[in-house]
Amino acid sequence: MTLVVTKQINEEIRILSDAKITNRDRVRHGPLTGALKAVILHPDLCVCYAANKAGWAQVAIKRLNINPAKTFDPEAVISSLLKEHYAGGDDPDFIVASLSPKVTLNRISKGQVERDVSNCWIGHDEAFGAYQEHFHTLNLPNSSDVGESEQEKYKVISKMLNAFQAVLREGHPSVGDFMVSIASTGEGFKYMEAAIAFPVPQVIPSGIRTTIRFGDAAEGGYGYSLLTPREPGIGAVGIYFPNGRLGALFYPLKSDHSKPDEAVPYYNVSCDEFIALVQRDYGVEIDGPRIG
Repeated sequence: MTLVVTKQINEEIRILSDAKITNRDRVRHGPLTGALKAVILHPDLCVCYAANKAGWAQVAIKRLNINPAKTFDPEAVISSLLKEHYAGGDDPDFIVASLSPKVTLNRISKGQVERDVSNCWIGHDEAFGAYQEHFHTLNLPNSSDVGESEQEKYKVISKMLNAFQAVLREGHPSVGDFMVSIASTGEGFKYMEAAIAFPVPQVIPSGIRTTIRFGDAAEGGYGYSLLTPREPGIGAVGIYFPNGRLGALFYPLKSDHSKPDEAVPYYNVSCDEFIALVQRDYGVEIDGPRIG
């Protein structure tokens, strides 16, 4: 299954999703076997899914035939995805997040549509329960750098991010891999770039300046960069693993029809080479923080 959580904060929308793929038969492992489950189709439209068959969900999203250059009707999007939901026996579930003609979140789940909700989620019940527990028990300090309303907004966003990462660290069976974060901006929906690193165990002597070693997978250390399109409205993210010199592009609208829920691999490349190859192959400029 998966976990996707969304929230409208004033006139903004925030979306968090994992990337792990599971189905009724198996759990898949490895950086190339995940999926992008929150798919930006247009600067003003993002569709998220939770499904036992991720490929079916991604084909349903492709059938919407929406791209950044076309206008769309949110109600037509909901109607089309609801038909797919019924056809699959109330599976997949979807969230439709739209910024026009108004900011709105809509959930398709359990055979019905919930419209104009302030927050919603789809995916694994137990994982969402853990997320809720982390969210409501986190205590974050106040900041004097912004006004009260902005302070509350950033506290909510920080609690969402921290709670979701905590769920990923706990190792729920059907929720995992990397976290995808989406924010609505003045330009539209955009994926948020990130860098995650897990250093190898080491002793740091007291009072002595020590460089943190990230080592390699054999030592128990690893990291990755989440590289995102510079332009809004493009449903693609790249993951780069420096230890393995591996790039993985998740671009479901451009994926192979026979493997709609798998990443496009780029082997034995530097981060800059990965970025250049994605631009050459797909015309999408991705970027983000580097590790190492």
